[in-house]
Amino acid sequence: MRLCCLLFAPVFGCAVLATSSEAQPTAAFSDASPHRSKLFVHQNTHLHYLDWGGTGPVIVLLPGYGLTAHAFDEIGTLLSDRFRVIAVTPRGYGESDAPPDSAVYTVTTMVDDLRALLDEVGIPRAALIGHSISGATITAFARAHADRVSRMVFLDAFPYYAAAGGDSVEALAPVSTPGFSGPMTYTRVRDFLSQYRFSGWSPALEADLRANTLGPELARRQALTGRYIADSRANPPDVSSIRVPALQACAIPTASTEYPWLRQGSKALAGAQRYMIEVLQPFSRTLCARFAQLVPGGRTIEIAGSHYVFFTQPALAARLIRQFLLE
Repeated sequence: MRLCCLLFAPVFGCAVLATSSEAQPTAAFSDASPHRSKLFVHQNTHLHYLDWGGTGPVIVLLPGYGLTAHAFDEIGTLLSDRFRVIAVTPRGYGESDAPPDSAVYTVTTMVDDLRALLDEVGIPRAALIGHSISGATITAFARAHADRVSRMVFLDAFPYYAAAGGDSVEALAPVSTPGFSGPMTYTRVRDFLSQYRFSGWSPALEADLRANTLGPELARRQALTGRYIADSRANPPDVSSIRVPALQACAIPTASTEYPWLRQGSKALAGAQRYMIEVLQPFSRTLCARFAQLVPGGRTIEIAGSHYVFFTQPALAARLIRQFLLE
């Protein structure tokens, strides 16, 4: 349910940011996903996107905070048999530029970048799919450019999360995620995330990790992109303004998905399980139900798993997206 994730999460707040021969983009890694990786220029900024091609209705995928377009490597491949699929890397992340002016890291800028991408690729109208904080982007885009949106899918993406009390709910968590420390290399980061964040790994998550340059450049980008969260909380878009078919895929967490490192039979796991049953799961279902109440004709579906279940179970994510878009 958290807005922060992966390399940009507070989990690295006390990390020693170190450079090494491994902590650089490396030719040794080969992204096997059958997409084309492209850049275009908007406002003097190179912005990155992936294009799987395909025929049929157009889908544009937007990742959550800290993620890149590569997080959708497997989902995009699965959907390209029936759709034209594109995924965006927001400015500040991965292969997109990170301009030094922190004032540009706002939802309004992300909306304008998305419009520029659609213009660049020649797409008049598309279905927008946003994970986490990108729910704010697609909501604001649909309000500003209603004629360019056909359908919307929110992947555990609640623009009203903070207003609904999400921070207070997270503050009640009985267990904190251990912090990352020591030299930051791709291998060490992968091991840490697979153990403490995802309870597993995938080719898409590997590609997403490798799209980032570790060390001081990562720290510079983290300082800039934190503005996205502050802006989305200060100016949450109104989901009740949505006028196209919309689906919210709600992740319902368990102790094993949120705290995969806790030992079976431990007191810590027992406390985490109580927190899930008594606090976090009811709150997650409340967020989900609120979407259906606020969005005219909005629909919801519950999925057992963490906030990142769509990337650890790409076949499941692709199936629910496909079913909704082909109705």
